[in-house]
Amino acid sequence: MFAISTDDPALEKIIQEIRKHGATYRDAIDMSIQTAQAGYNFSIDAIDLCDFLLEPDISLGDLEEYVRSMQDVAKRAHQDSARTFQMFKSVQHPIREVRPFVLFLAIVGAS
Repeated sequence: MFAISTDDPALEKIIQEIRKHGATYRDAIDMSIQTAQAGYNFSIDAIDLCDFLLEPDISLGDLEEYVRSMQDVAKRAHQDSARTFQMFKSVQHPIREVRPFVLFLAIVGAS
């Protein structure tokens, strides 16, 4: 991140808001990547489960264990996706408010 500072208190407050919300937005992006990976992994587990169910000599115990494992993964993925959604939602409005200032600061920083 480029360093911008100013003696103007109002402008400094805007800069701090941009940094604060930018960090939250970055965290939300990181979390969404993890959530996408969990969804991908879960889809692989679902494919494997289908293959597992087609095996003629499958034991009920093995099947139950696998399904419970998938259920745990699905619950964690659901919690993570809900948390990611809330993170994006929490920064959506503030980022829209500071967006015009980002361009201004980019121009000021380039001069």
